[in-house]
Amino acid sequence: MEKDYRTASGKFWQTVWRLRRGKRLSANTVYGGGGELLVSTGDIVGRWKEYFEDLLNPTDMPSVAESEAEDSEVDSFITQAEVTEVVQQLLGGKALGVDEIRPEYLKSLDVVVLADTSLQHSVAVRDTSVTSPINLFIIVIYSPPGPLGNFLDEMDTLLSAFPSDSTPLTVLGDFNLPSDKLHSSGLLALLNSFSLSFNSCPPTHKEGNVLDLVFTHPSPAIDMTVTPLHISDHHLVSFTITLPVLPKRNSQHLSLTRRNLHSISPSSVASCTLSSLPDHESFSSLPLDSATDTLLSSLSSTMVLLCPLSTIRKKNSSTAPWLSDILRNNRRELRSAVRKWKKSKLDTDLISYRTLLSNFSLDVTSFYKEKLETSAQDP
Repeated sequence: MEKDYRTASGKFWQTVWRLRRGKRLSANTVYGGGGELLVSTGDIVGRWKEYFEDLLNPTDMPSVAESEAEDSEVDSFITQAEVTEVVQQLLGGKALGVDEIRPEYLKSLDVVVLADTSLQHSVAVRDTSVTSPINLFIIVIYSPPGPLGNFLDEMDTLLSAFPSDSTPLTVLGDFNLPSDKLHSSGLLALLNSFSLSFNSCPPTHKEGNVLDLVFTHPSPAIDMTVTPLHISDHHLVSFTITLPVLPKRNSQHLSLTRRNLHSISPSSVASCTLSSLPDHESFSSLPLDSATDTLLSSLSSTMVLLCPLSTIRKKNSSTAPWLSDILRNNRRELRSAVRKWKKSKLDTDLISYRTLLSNFSLDVTSFYKEKLETSAQDP
């Protein structure tokens, strides 16, 4: 192996590593309950027996009051400090989530402010806002069976946080309110005050009750259908909502006038220009200003003949919101630097390009950081 180590590199380095580590002996010893070192097999087996007896038959069980206190600590609300700590532990450079906010943007804020839309009546709430191509709000609610408590007051507070304009709003979920309790609970009157229409549908539970409710604004839902599911005691509720018609955007075009100089050859320009000039003797006898005007007139006539003006329409593309005049100039310098580096392959040009790229990325990040700080101050 020592002579042929190049072809047996794996075995060679395994042997070297084993020799460097030396011989390792396993120590079959444990500590006793009093801290003494046990070496004999009988004492070690006895210690393991005591350990498992204490583990499986504990004598210091917590009381009922202590257990309830621990449960209340587990069910406590999430604090802003805990959310901030978790945000700071997020990994950077990952794909966007459903909120389309990068972890780097959240970390750049001094204080993380999150809107808490959870109700106190053990009600699960999930609100989603759609901003493209239209504005749309969807609120999904689950209310467990039992007394409503402060549910109506909390719903009033929740719905007050949404705009009262014509933006479509859909409130749906498992309210656990059968038909007899629904009309006496005051829920319909509350949602009606927010211009939310109640959409009646067939029974949504296998027991024949209508527990899943749908409220919409500004227009009612249509085509309400119910489909039983084998994986749940609730049925699938399907419906259609009417969304506002988006106005057609008239794309503005910019007209440009140009001459396609690439379509003519120098020889044709020379031939046409010389043919429109006077003969050599007449042209030489002209004064300097007259000769210059004659030549320019001949060149202009040649351009009109060989390369007439053409009009093209260029569509106005909307610029990025962060692309200010300063950033546009910096981007121009950045593109020039990358072309220079690709052409020269010099380290100095590469360093210059990386410096410009770092500064440009920092400026763009600062723009979104300012946007997030403004949104946090004005939720």
